[in-house]
Amino acid sequence: MKKHCSVVFCIPYLLSLLLLSLLFACDNKQSTGSGEPHSLAQAQALSALRSCSAWYERHGLNLRCYRFRELDRKHQTRVAIISNVPPTEAKANRASKRLRQGSKPLAKEHTNELLPTEVNRVTDADSRISKIGKEERTAVVYIPGGPGQGALSSDYWLQLWLDWYAEHQPSFDLVLYDPPATHGSSIDWRCKPYEQLSFKLLALDISAEEEAAELDPVLNQCLEQYHQRLIKSAYDESGLASFTTKRNVDFMSSLLDALPYSAINLWGASYGTRVAMFAAEHKKVQTLILESAFPPPHGGFLSFVEMAPRSLNLHQDLAYQKMGSHYDYAAIYKQAQQQLNQQSLSFSVTHWSTSKQVNFVLNAQRLYNLHINQLYNPSDVRLWYTGLYAIAHANIETGSQAWIELAQVIELFLNNAFDPDFNSLNFIATDCQDALKPQKVTFERLAAQDNYSGMDWQWWWENDLCAYPVFTLASEIQKNKPLEKPVLLVSGHFDLVTPNEWAEELLQFYPRAQLMYFPMQAHTPLLDWPCSANILSAFVTKQGAIGSLSCELLATYSAEQQRDLRVEFKRNDLDDNNGF
Repeated sequence: MKKHCSVVFCIPYLLSLLLLSLLFACDNKQSTGSGEPHSLAQAQALSALRSCSAWYERHGLNLRCYRFRELDRKHQTRVAIISNVPPTEAKANRASKRLRQGSKPLAKEHTNELLPTEVNRVTDADSRISKIGKEERTAVVYIPGGPGQGALSSDYWLQLWLDWYAEHQPSFDLVLYDPPATHGSSIDWRCKPYEQLSFKLLALDISAEEEAAELDPVLNQCLEQYHQRLIKSAYDESGLASFTTKRNVDFMSSLLDALPYSAINLWGASYGTRVAMFAAEHKKVQTLILESAFPPPHGGFLSFVEMAPRSLNLHQDLAYQKMGSHYDYAAIYKQAQQQLNQQSLSFSVTHWSTSKQVNFVLNAQRLYNLHINQLYNPSDVRLWYTGLYAIAHANIETGSQAWIELAQVIELFLNNAFDPDFNSLNFIATDCQDALKPQKVTFERLAAQDNYSGMDWQWWWENDLCAYPVFTLASEIQKNKPLEKPVLLVSGHFDLVTPNEWAEELLQFYPRAQLMYFPMQAHTPLLDWPCSANILSAFVTKQGAIGSLSCELLATYSAEQQRDLRVEFKRNDLDDNNGF
């Protein structure tokens, strides 16, 4: 029962590529931003958490809390609907950047705990859906990435989304939920022994393959325990084998049935785009926003291999933009590898969710991990480039400025990798079952293109991560079908995980598609853009007709920031592109 997994390949955020697909059809009913349940079954599925809603009302916020229960399964999760939040005088884009940066900015002020138990109590006497807003409004359901990202119902994440909503004042109600098997649902589970061992291994100067050999027994035990728990909980008799795209789409369809709107728009991010694509056939769905689209058949083991040469090309381009033509990224990276092969470096960084210090040994292979992680936020990549240069020239001493800055890079990587809101087992199971193992000739061709990462791809091929017996390895992903609904694609040039080329393919595939392309941004760039709500509001209320919108807020940014936030619009039926 082989199942190999290193700190790099099985801890989430870093390699969040992800999975799901699409269908078509819909009716264009007028939205009803308020109202009672459409059916008795709906009322039984979506129960109002009245004390939770009252808590937010006392603080002047129009946020409604619900507990959603799939009627055919013993599974519950939380749903929050934000509507009509009073505007704030906060600095523009503050909440957007906090959403992107995660828990660090508020680590000492907030926890990732779910709302208190008494707040989440369902009132049996009145489980009707309360009115959402004063006007008829449309709704946007945000589908998070992963698979495995959750905790959107936690106080921390709700506060960030409330801030974003208050700052940008979109014209739609925003629906947030915790997907199955994520933090906030009844079947979430974390493998603490696996994470504890991973922390210990980071303090050792060992290879990724040696890490995997140590982690294998613990991971196998965790998977087996989780598999049995899922079966006993009656979530699904197939246990971990139920973690597929099809299962996530079924859940989304049930949620759409229960929500008190007749017109709904789906906003998928990364893996969430695949859920949105398949769920698009639901009669309530009006439009799709696909941010960092992840269409089939992409994903699986080959995606990790393909990242190596692609990431080098992206860093070469980005370093030229940020550091100038004199900065030869490939040469500097290779030199830094050689230095670390001779002498590794030791750091002590903070794990934000526990406030504990973690010892981290930086060797040549872990340098590759940092290299990958930096492409998630290219606007802050200078610290990485200066630190890499210092390593390459053996000019980094403990306590020096270069050492301090590199420690910041490592700390960000560590907390992305050990995100408490992410279910790694969900990610492993779904990725293994949605992507079939490629032909060996294809693997060998791609592996031959990587001459710098230091990864032993042949070893990983022979010790298949997805060989755990419970996985069916029978992909249920279907081929894309034409979709006669408005589709807004959003992509960034420096996106390593879901390349812009995939969005370009979908732009040609969907008859009513348009593309927001960010030349200087990376993965899921929309929330960093100061006028994101303006675009989304126009798109969902005008059924896809964005028109000639401008972003006046950009004028308040520096020249470099304006360049980094520049966006181009493309349509599949127009040769000329509009941008600002």
